[in-house]
Amino acid sequence: MRRFIPLAAACVLGIAVALGVLLSTGSPAPPDSGAAQVIPAGALAWLNVSLDRGRPEVRQAQSLPGFALARAVALARLGAITGAGQGFAAEARPWIGDEAALAVMPAGGARASGLVVLAVRRPSAARRFLGSGRFPGGAVGALARGYMVIGSPPDVRAALEVARGRMPSLAGNPAFQRVAAGEPPGRVLDLYASGVGTARLLGGRGGFAGALSTLLAPQDLTSLSVSLSTAPGGARVQVHRVLSAPVADAGRTIQPSLAAVAPAGAALFAELADLPSQAPRLLSASSQLGVGGAVAPLLTRLGAALRAEGVDVHSVLRLFRGETAVSVTLTGRRPAVLVLARARDQRQARVQLAELEPALASLFPAASSGPGAAPLFTSRLVNGITIHQLDLGPGLQLDYAVWRGLIGVSTGVAALAQASRRAAPSLSGERGYRTAVGSSGEPVGSLVFLDLRVLLRLGEQTGLLRGTSLGPLAPVLGRIRAIGLRSTSEKTDSTAELYLEIP
Repeated sequence: MRRFIPLAAACVLGIAVALGVLLSTGSPAPPDSGAAQVIPAGALAWLNVSLDRGRPEVRQAQSLPGFALARAVALARLGAITGAGQGFAAEARPWIGDEAALAVMPAGGARASGLVVLAVRRPSAARRFLGSGRFPGGAVGALARGYMVIGSPPDVRAALEVARGRMPSLAGNPAFQRVAAGEPPGRVLDLYASGVGTARLLGGRGGFAGALSTLLAPQDLTSLSVSLSTAPGGARVQVHRVLSAPVADAGRTIQPSLAAVAPAGAALFAELADLPSQAPRLLSASSQLGVGGAVAPLLTRLGAALRAEGVDVHSVLRLFRGETAVSVTLTGRRPAVLVLARARDQRQARVQLAELEPALASLFPAASSGPGAAPLFTSRLVNGITIHQLDLGPGLQLDYAVWRGLIGVSTGVAALAQASRRAAPSLSGERGYRTAVGSSGEPVGSLVFLDLRVLLRLGEQTGLLRGTSLGPLAPVLGRIRAIGLRSTSEKTDSTAELYLEIP
């Protein structure tokens, strides 16, 4: 089962490429999704891909990163299932239709099995293919309501019962209908997973799958849908989740504006409605990838140490519970982390941050301060604002400033200096940022921008990505220039839209 996720994804994605040249023409309307009518309602998950070359979106999708590799994996897998080997594409040409799907079926216990569903445009040719009787490993095939179903005998029998109306179908499953509602008509791929299915397929895994589970699959997840569409200059992904309990930050939105302050050239930028509540999940996901795994424990220990020094940590965190942005910027000689927040009360913010200085100074004695000596915050006047600076060691600083309704905390003076300089080049003025996140002024729950090429280069220079699970994804990630994400939530539903810029 652990091999099934990448195999299924590669198989269905690859079908679109491997068989695209074989397909009939048609209308560029929403894709066919009739395969859901022959898949049992209890399917843990399904992947459905449009093969209709009459749709411009399908032709454009063939240039997306990863499809070439998926093509080879898909052909090998389908050839193995059918016994046709490398000749599967040629043998499927006479009968393959405009839709291909792969459903993950419960097989009892912790196991799962796969059911391949392929649209048929010439039943007679499909029957001849099935009549070859070459299915190895106990797999069987049959025709059901215009589709060829291939899988284990129990799964194929269940599909036939669904096609005859004797068992409920996935298409009639209310959870499937709800989470799939509102999918974009230009999509070329759909993914559906029930809460149980997501837990079975991703739960307890590390690496990339573990990070996805942390971000997308909380314990109260009821269902999940993901759709892939082509877009000018790249691709767009929509993720819709339905939970059994109200979303923690449901209805909380911000009007994104801090990119106009953040320095240009940021490798990563995230603007959130509530940083303290959202940070633990993001840190957990990054640690699953092997990136920054020590950050969360360090912050926990820091909070405990500050409380031991008499600091009201919750009061300090409230400074960042409104519109807050975190960026990794390359200003200066070293990369720096910069946190920006809107200050509701500048005077109070200055008082609270000043009260932190003695505790931080005592917790982080600099190696160069000498025996019995503790480092002190020093003040620098830059661009007409006061930046408070604590040297923690060679090349490591903690700096903060409050100015023009903003709070800034950084690991380098250069980032604060650029953010506070009037008319300085900002992230919002960069073409890549505008392309990835769009220019819509609509409120969002969170907004994320990644300049992936800069981020990967930074990871290589610093060794941050060395030994992580991102290594195998490097060929695909290297094709993507930038990623933008906008998310909103309401009651028990949350929707995220990602744009991937692919030059």
